[in-house]
Amino acid sequence: MIARVKDVSVLVRETGITRNGIQKALSENGNPKFESINAIMHAMGYRLTPQKLDVHAK
Repeated sequence: MIARVKDVSVLVRETGITRNGIQKALSENGNPKFESINAIMHAMGYRLTPQKLDVHAK
């Protein structure tokens, strides 16, 4: 999906994460650091925003 949105080589340049690192982080068994996901999303023009959950909603 990421490769469809933005060329991986552009993500490498904009995030400072290696191509292998991006592929590994976004793989099915990847376990990326928050910083990696945040950098990738930022390079794609997105940001993570915390949102309070309503834990009492059913």
